[in-house]
Amino acid sequence: MNRDKIYEKKARLYPVIIAMLIPLFLLIYAGSEMIATFSKLEHFWNIAISIIPATLITGALMYGVKSLVRSTSKMLFQFPLFKENETMMPTTEMMLWKDKTISKQNKNLIRNKIKDDIGLELLNEQQEIENENEARLIIADAVKRIREKTRDNLILFNYNCNYGFIRNFMGANFWSFWIIVLIGILNFINPIIDNLYIGIAITINIISYPISFYLLKQNGREYARQLYTAYLEL
Repeated sequence: MNRDKIYEKKARLYPVIIAMLIPLFLLIYAGSEMIATFSKLEHFWNIAISIIPATLITGALMYGVKSLVRSTSKMLFQFPLFKENETMMPTTEMMLWKDKTISKQNKNLIRNKIKDDIGLELLNEQQEIENENEARLIIADAVKRIREKTRDNLILFNYNCNYGFIRNFMGANFWSFWIIVLIGILNFINPIIDNLYIGIAITINIISYPISFYLLKQNGREYARQLYTAYLEL
């Protein structure tokens, strides 16, 4: 299995499956009380797959869901936290002179390598103080090129999968929350499920957000450290 397929499973498919487990449980629980309705849905499904292959339908649905989740996670979580132009990403933060995560000696090694390999010259300490935004933009541009050069690093790839999993899980969890809320509204109109289960589902969903935010930032920092380590080893 190539890396694109591995990333697709670990960072895009698995987050959707895990985030949707709770609303799926509620739907199955409700379905056990609505066998007749589900029998009608099964009839419509049989008609649909007689016209279009089931694998094509499910494949299209999964592609749409994964794309929606990825876009949601970027718009609601990654961009507000790290900026769309990546100037607030840990990979950018670590290369700023004011950041103490990496030693100045290592920063000089990385900066010199960037200048030799890519042709970009990062700003010195004084220039960074005078124009920090420009310093961030140059670093972000350099990081994009570094990623391409380190694509074959297996350890870095695993860090990237971890980061992608957490980010996309947050996007999937956002939609999971609204599905649960919708189930709760429908259940209020026509009680089928014990409201305790819906309350527990919403509580678990909400609690997962601060945990996911912490893990997203933590995984972002770990990825950044490994990216520069892998780059220096080239």
